[in-house]
Amino acid sequence: MAQTMGIKTVLAAATAAGTSLGFSVNNQNPISVFVIGLAGSETGVLQVSLDNGGTYQNTTDDGGTIQATASKNSFLIIGPGEYRIVKSTTASPVAVVIVG
Repeated sequence: MAQTMGIKTVLAAATAAGTSLGFSVNNQNPISVFVIGLAGSETGVLQVSLDNGGTYQNTTDDGGTIQATASKNSFLIIGPGEYRIVKSTTASPVAVVIVG
């Protein structure tokens, strides 16, 4: 039986900078994050909480901060944790949507 995918808006479309609702990822259900409509140097930075949502910090990999950009507007989160997206000010309304 196929697993049903859920789609959830964690930050409503807006031009103002904003922070998404926190969302959990577990080992069995990876989450795809989409920040569609970014332009130029606008970003959506992935943050992780090491204390169940009390505080957050930017996530990094070998290439630096993990973030959505105008040329790479989505990514997959596989590892478990509590996450959120911090979106910069944008010229057009941009939302953050997760699928998983």
